[in-house]
Amino acid sequence: MNAMKKILFLFAIVLFAAGAAQAQTQDSTAVKSQHQHNHMGKAHHKNPFRELNLTKDQNDKIKAISQDGKAKRQEIMNNTALSDADKKQQLKALHNSNRKAIAAVLTPDQQTKLKEMQKNRRQHSPKNQGTSPNDTTPANS
Repeated sequence: MNAMKKILFLFAIVLFAAGAAQAQTQDSTAVKSQHQHNHMGKAHHKNPFRELNLTKDQNDKIKAISQDGKAKRQEIMNNTALSDADKKQQLKALHNSNRKAIAAVLTPDQQTKLKEMQKNRRQHSPKNQGTSPNDTTPANS
């Protein structure tokens, strides 16, 4: 009888280990799949101006604006004399300045298309998932 208990106990351990290994493999596959999805999403948003059919001159100007903005953003973030509120204010001003500079490079049609793309991106952003502007249902119902 004692031998039978040992065999059943070992069998239970083997089943448990096999189930745990399979679950770990499924979790790993799910993580890899999510990572690939996120990476593809980032690649898609890497150049939001691709759909605007920019000329080489426009591309070069926008790239210069972006690089200059990135350098200025780093300067602001690394400035220890600024409070967090001051940094936030300066970053917002820099963002607005860059948007205006980029808009100046675009044609009116490209500006319109960019605004539409930004609106669509905002509507589909994770922050807006699960809510709708017409949703009047209380959150804790």
